[in-house]
Amino acid sequence: MAPAVADLRKADYVARRSRFTDLYGLTAYLGKDPANAKHRKAIYMDVYRGRIPHIKRGKSLLFDLTEIDAWLESLRRVSVEEAIENACGVR
Repeated sequence: MAPAVADLRKADYVARRSRFTDLYGLTAYLGKDPANAKHRKAIYMDVYRGRIPHIKRGKSLLFDLTEIDAWLESLRRVSVEEAIENACGVR
């Protein structure tokens, strides 16, 4: 039996909504303690400097977790072993 159209719309809304988080959620997502003001301030300063992708809505900061994942991947450094494998074409 096919799900109702309203159920599909609700599921789509929940999926899109759940990929966004606030400063506290991003702090936890990055593995830091959201209760620690020092961790939140470090993230906020990176936002201020334009280093972290974000959306500013009024006074609120929102972060798209798919963009955060892409940003983190762009910061990833290749290990020596991976560099040698890539240079030699070995997998």
